[in-house]
Amino acid sequence: MLIDCNLKFYQTLNVQSEFNIGLLILYIIEGSSNISINGKTKKYKSKDFIIINDLDHYRILSAKKNVIASLCLSRVELDYFFQFNKRYYINKDKLDSSMLRFYMNKLIVNYLNNKRKKEKRNKVFEHLNQLVMTLRLYRELDETVEYSMTNDINKAIDYMYHNYKNKLYIGEVATKSLLSVRWFSDRLVEVTSMRYRDLISAIRLSYS
Repeated sequence: MLIDCNLKFYQTLNVQSEFNIGLLILYIIEGSSNISINGKTKKYKSKDFIIINDLDHYRILSAKKNVIASLCLSRVELDYFFQFNKRYYINKDKLDSSMLRFYMNKLIVNYLNNKRKKEKRNKVFEHLNQLVMTLRLYRELDETVEYSMTNDINKAIDYMYHNYKNKLYIGEVATKSLLSVRWFSDRLVEVTSMRYRDLISAIRLSYS
């Protein structure tokens, strides 16, 4: 895992519509932002800690004077480095934001101050590990969430993750998930805003 690829800072972060694969953590350093997650919009202010779970839809609208830290962990990284199985999601209603904010601040400070010092770089990973291990305390099985229509799509996406190394055709994924190709293709775009070939490419890229 390369922390330079995971942790980014934005003065203005405007995202019209995205479908998240993995775990996205936003930390408002300065200013405020309107963020919509699965259709629910809320205004977040300085020092707020926002979790965007796997398979969430989100939109972000921030002002020019904002400063936002974005930490993105793919499904692969979560599973490989943190044994954070994708069957779980973070229950955001139970978060202890003060503890998470503490580790996020430590992570940011060490990243900015010691970016080029190899002996100090381990501190960055140490704080990242502490942050993710704290998040593990708020995991819940995704069976507790009512997905309705998207539940079938989620099963199909899981099948794509488990078989990404193979030559994977849309017909096989649809059949294994007990769906018709047309229904699966239409609903996949509706749920993820991505076509099949784009999604399988994104999954393979995350493993590369």
